[in-house]
Amino acid sequence: MQELKVGKNNRILIIAPHPDDEVFCCSSVLMNYAGQCDVVLLTYGEKGNPGWSESETAHARREEFRNIMKRLEVHKYIEFKIPDSKIDEEIQRLKKIPFFRYDYIFLPNRYDIHPDHNCIYRFVKQRTDRQKVKPVIFEYEMWGMFRKPSHYIDITGRIDEKKELMRSYKSQEIYINYCDRIVALNYFRAIEISDADYIECFYTPPQQKKSHIRNWADRVAAFCNRGLKKS
Repeated sequence: MQELKVGKNNRILIIAPHPDDEVFCCSSVLMNYAGQCDVVLLTYGEKGNPGWSESETAHARREEFRNIMKRLEVHKYIEFKIPDSKIDEEIQRLKKIPFFRYDYIFLPNRYDIHPDHNCIYRFVKQRTDRQKVKPVIFEYEMWGMFRKPSHYIDITGRIDEKKELMRSYKSQEIYINYCDRIVALNYFRAIEISDADYIECFYTPPQQKKSHIRNWADRVAAFCNRGLKKS
C-alpha cells in the first residue's frame, strides 16, 4: 500500500451517492485538496430516516451537505436530485458529467453491498475507458471493505476534524453511530502503516496506475519525448 499524493494542478472528482458518503469516505481528500475538488451528489437520501417524512429527510440532508461544502470551500458541487434507491435506474443521467476534465475520480467500490453504490463504478469505468487520456479511478470504502487497498492518506493529525465533519450529519447520527464506526475502520486500517494511527484507504487496479499520465506537465513532456525520438 502506498501513500496517495495529489499534484497541485490535478483536478479531482468525488462522486457521493448520498449526503455523507463524501465525508465518511473521502474526508482526507477534501481536507487536503478541497480547492481542487468537484463533488457530485446523486441523491438526497430521503429514505434514510425511518421516523421522518421523505421531504423532511431530504431537506435536512441537503442542508447538511451544502453546509459542509461551504465549510470546506470545495471548488464546485453539483446535485443531481435522483430519487433515493433509484440511482441504478437513472444511471444514464451521469453522462452529463465531463469525466475527461479530471485526473482522479473517487467513487464507491465495485463490491459495495448498497445498490445505490455498486452501480456507479461500472458506469463510470465504461465511460472513462472510451477516453484517450483516462483518469485514475480510486474506489473508496463504505458498505464493504477492500481485501487489499492500494493507496492510503494519513489522517492522524486531522482525525478530530474528520469526526467534526461526520457529526455535522446530525440527521444520520440519530439512528446509527456512523462516526465511531468509521473512526474504528480508519484506526484498524492503520495497522499496516507504522507511522500512522488513522488512515483512509482506496483502491485502483495496478494497470491503471501504469497507464495514467497524472498532469498536463507530464503529458507535454511525453509528447516532446516522442517528437525527439522521431527526429
